[in-house]
Amino acid sequence: MFDIKKYFNIISQKIQLDSDLIAKSFSSHHPSSGQNKEKLVLELLNKCLPSRYIVDTGLVVDSEGNHSHETDLLIADGLNDFPFFSKTSKSIWFAESIYASIEIKSKLGPIELDDSLEKCKCFKNLKRKFDESTQPRITDSLFIIWAFDCDSNESVKSNLINKTSNIPVNERPDMVIVPNRFFIKMGQYRDLTEYGQVESDEYKAKGYLKKQMDLNNHQFMTCWDLGENAVMTFILYLINWLKRAGSRSANLFDYLKPDEVFGKEF
Repeated sequence: MFDIKKYFNIISQKIQLDSDLIAKSFSSHHPSSGQNKEKLVLELLNKCLPSRYIVDTGLVVDSEGNHSHETDLLIADGLNDFPFFSKTSKSIWFAESIYASIEIKSKLGPIELDDSLEKCKCFKNLKRKFDESTQPRITDSLFIIWAFDCDSNESVKSNLINKTSNIPVNERPDMVIVPNRFFIKMGQYRDLTEYGQVESDEYKAKGYLKKQMDLNNHQFMTCWDLGENAVMTFILYLINWLKRAGSRSANLFDYLKPDEVFGKEF
């Protein structure tokens, strides 16, 4: 029988070796090191995600004129939407098209976490008015932090708790992964997987009570020390969420200026 765990363990080992080689080879030029590490994640996602999803980089904008910070990587609906300036190095995507924004760090320390949280807030607060013809089943968009290195697992967990406890759930990151180390779920993603969708039978039956217990215990993230299984867990959970999220697309008319005259009838 095909061993999916072994498959991802080998991929995880290769990512670690390539990351270490990049760090040593570009030790005196950090921008090049960062760009090459981003490529490792890009290659992983292109290898593992179904072809209907596009992995790209660029800027995310909404119909009210707001925009994200420049994203390291993003995952978009490749069947129902398209980017602008797709032939350039940085595309422009409509917010409704995006499933996930991925922030990639060589090392996740307090400074890098602050930077990621600021970008997360900006991305999460973009307005999304989905095209009714492809109304998604899940309207949230994921914000993922991928780091190639960090201090101890407990220090990362402590920093996350201290820096996000007063941030609204809808502005928190959804996933944090360090290959060969750990996987953390939090934010809207954790709420959905732990409690179910609000107003669903699952939420009403047991999700609401579990949520209240977690709030009373100040429990708002789930951290797993997974070692070489961290990459597999991340990919499997991500694909599962993407499939459940359904299709999504922007209504291009929402991006036109209201009441603007483009011509006249004849």
